[in-house]
This record gives sequence, C-alpha cells and structure tokens, in this order.
Amino acid sequence: VEINNRFRQCAGGEELESGNSMFYGRDVIINNIKQSILDGAKNQIAIYGQKRSGKSSLLNQIMGKLESDDSHSVICGKFNLQSLPEDELNPVRWILESIAKALLQGIRKHGVRTLNKTIVSNFFAGETDAFAALGDFIEHINTIDELKGSHFVIFIDELVNNDYWATYICN
Repeated sequence: VEINNRFRQCAGGEELESGNSMFYGRDVIINNIKQSILDGAKNQIAIYGQKRSGKSSLLNQIMGKLESDDSHSVICGKFNLQSLPEDELNPVRWILESIAKALLQGIRKHGVRTLNKTIVSNFFAGETDAFAALGDFIEHINTIDELKGSHFVIFIDELVNNDYWATYICN
C-alpha cells in the first residue's frame, strides 16, 4: 500500500497513537489491511511512502483496530528497525529476537501474564540458530490455552537504511 500524505508539510513529526483524533481519512486502507490480515489473504503487507507521510501512525491505527476487534483474537507486536545498533555483530539474530520480544509485549498487553519477561532471553540464550529459537518460542506460545486460535501479527517499522540491508542480504 503506498501512502501519500498531502498534509505532511504540516506534520509535527510524531507518530499518532491508535485512536488519536488527529488521524483521519484512511479508514478504507485500515479496513482493507485489517480484513486481509484476518482473512489470511496476505501473509506480508508492505506500507511505503515518503518521509512523514504517516506510515508509522497508520501502523498504530491498524494495530489498534486489530487489537480491539472482539470477534477475533489478534496479538500484535511492533518494533523499530532504527533501534538496530550499528555495531550489532549478528543483525539477523537481533531482528528475530526483537520479533519474539514484540510478540511477548503484545501477549502481555492481551492480558496473558503467565509468560515472564525473561522467557525470550531463555529461548535465545543457548541457541546458535536464531531461526530455531524464534520457531521454538512461537511453538511454545501456541501451546498456551489463552492464545489458541489467535492471529499473531508483527509490525516492523522504519526499514530505512536500504544500503545496509542490500549489502547485508547480498553477502
């Protein structure tokens, strides 16, 4: 979905949280994306656009709509790739662990308190394969009664350093 915000020159530069009255006019986009996620029609959805076009605010609105939908159990997690340390020796591991942490935060927000905050570290600590660690974590959360039948959605924000990612992925 491409975002074009004709008001971006007036934007204050801060993303708007879900339900903020300053965010309006994107209901069709929000509902289409929400429905695509719930229907399983799309496994990956990219939202792109110019700087300050409202992409992060749009993510927050979509998360809010998904999390407040009483007819579906949706667990959302969001993290920001700008947080990736420049000197990170294993960025793939950092990203996969961030996905697990974001899921854990969404699970706790959903009201499931049986998972403590150190569980992600426990899955990743002794594992040399970060993909296996994330897979084991996801298998574990799928065994929790309160989460059975839930949709898990990860929002990754601020994929900005394209040169870095192109270099890393191609090597």
